[in-house]
Amino acid sequence: MQRTANIMNFDFEAMKRKIRQRLESSELSDKLISRSTLAGKLGVGISTTYRWQKEGFLPEPHFKRGKTKRWSENEIDLWWKTAKDKV
Repeated sequence: MQRTANIMNFDFEAMKRKIRQRLESSELSDKLISRSTLAGKLGVGISTTYRWQKEGFLPEPHFKRGKTKRWSENEIDLWWKTAKDKV
């Protein structure tokens, strides 16, 4: 009975507002992008992204599971602003 009372007193609206605020923050709204999206964003071929990664030029992916890699879109945007002068 105590558990039911706790759930009934829970402020779901406050929780929804808190979640919405966090999702709107840049930290949580950052998308993870695939290698093909990354290549398109940078205007290079997928093979170039493999080469750049092997050479240490490309930032490390944020997500790795097997062959699947994902990069932070915000991090790539910041990196590309300075890196494109070196290409």
